[in-house]
Amino acid sequence: MKDNAPTPPSAWPFTVAAVILALVTVYLLGLYSTVHWELRHASDLIGIRAAELHADSLTDTNFVELSAERMQALQQAVDELNLVSGTVMERLGAYQLTGLGAFLCSIVALRRRPKLAGVVGLAFGLLGLGLAAVIM
Repeated sequence: MKDNAPTPPSAWPFTVAAVILALVTVYLLGLYSTVHWELRHASDLIGIRAAELHADSLTDTNFVELSAERMQALQQAVDELNLVSGTVMERLGAYQLTGLGAFLCSIVALRRRPKLAGVVGLAFGLLGLGLAAVIM
């Protein structure tokens, strides 16, 4: 006699998704970290140099004087750099979504059979969730 009960869905597709999303989270967090600190450093350095240049032009008689227009253009360039860097940082901030996705996929995998696949998925899901909690 044949049993007509449906076969329970496999956990493997969700486990694979959790692994992939956790690895993407690691990659995006690394990019975010690198870009964040490099852009922050460059932006601060440009702002400091612009202020020093303006101060030197006011005190040193041998130095070429910066006009107000040039100083404003320099400040506008710094502001545009900050705007562009903010846009890049927002897009790289997707690591939080991929980490959450890894965790959700691992929960689904844990509720299916085989349980070993669910446990493996849960390990990567927790990794993704932990990395998603990182705030810089």
